[in-house]
Amino acid sequence: MQTKRPLPAMLVAAVISLALGYVVLEAVNAGIAFVWESVPENWDSTPAWYVIGVLLIAAVLVYVVRKFVGDTGHSPLGGIKVSPLSPKEYLGAILAILASLWGGIVLGPEVALVATGSVIGGLSAKLFKVTDLQDVKKVVGLGALGGILALFVGPILSGNMQLGSTPTAIEVDQLGWAILVAIIATIAVTVARLIAALLARATGGGPHLSILVGAALVIAATALIMQAWTGEGVIYVTTSGEELITELPTLTSASTVAAIILLKTIAYAVSLGYWRRSIREPKIKYIEKEVEVIVEKIVNRDIEVEKIVYKDGRKPFSFGNPLSSLLHEHEPKIELKTQLGRELTKLINENK
Repeated sequence: MQTKRPLPAMLVAAVISLALGYVVLEAVNAGIAFVWESVPENWDSTPAWYVIGVLLIAAVLVYVVRKFVGDTGHSPLGGIKVSPLSPKEYLGAILAILASLWGGIVLGPEVALVATGSVIGGLSAKLFKVTDLQDVKKVVGLGALGGILALFVGPILSGNMQLGSTPTAIEVDQLGWAILVAIIATIAVTVARLIAALLARATGGGPHLSILVGAALVIAATALIMQAWTGEGVIYVTTSGEELITELPTLTSASTVAAIILLKTIAYAVSLGYWRRSIREPKIKYIEKEVEVIVEKIVNRDIEVEKIVYKDGRKPFSFGNPLSSLLHEHEPKIELKTQLGRELTKLINENK
């Protein structure tokens, strides 16, 4: 029997995945905001019992889901892989994702959107009777793309998605600054990925309750140490932290940002190495911004960022800033910085 043309199925998959992806993203963000922002506002500093308790509950829930509902997914070290998901497989994946992200694991929401798009793509292919394997892949792929594009719906609807002006000239000091930021961020991410690869090799595919609990305790410890050292909220270490990028320049101490970088890197490595299925690693954008902030503060001798204004009236970290433009307009190229980490991981896996 001749297969149906995939175009109608692709369009339906993309549109529905975009809408449902936005709903999933909002659910993820709302849960994180409630657990790690709204509830901790009841205390001057988040108590240890709360941080440890939330992370331990997340560990147990992920174990239960993976053990009894479904263990569909892949190692976060391998990146996102688009493939058809059945509704049953999706249920296990999304429950594990929500438990992890709401529980403060240092990983991002992208795979929740891709998984949502993948299951919609698979259902759309069946609905339109697309049977050719390559055509099914196209439908699922476009569904996954629709899901990931949900990341842009919020900024577009709120009017916050604005592109900065293109610099008319390159400022040498800004370029040197950008290079330093890139080098430090590359080192931090590469170290995190290498540690994660070693942890993943030592622990296997799981699920193992003891390993998940151990990972939760390590992440909790890093968050509480950061809070004790700096007085800042534990959310700077728990969760992916991308929503806090705009708040990093308001931190007035270079040592505070340095502590966040160090402890966030540890928590990130543990999350990558131990939380091995159904979750995608976050973009390195958060660590990149942390490094940018600390270099700014060192150069300006810890002057409060709010008081720094360039000659033309622009403030640091605005999209009109040549350094910020370089980081944001060419963000896809930042991915190249993790290549060393990927190659090290690949080498370790080949020697298993």
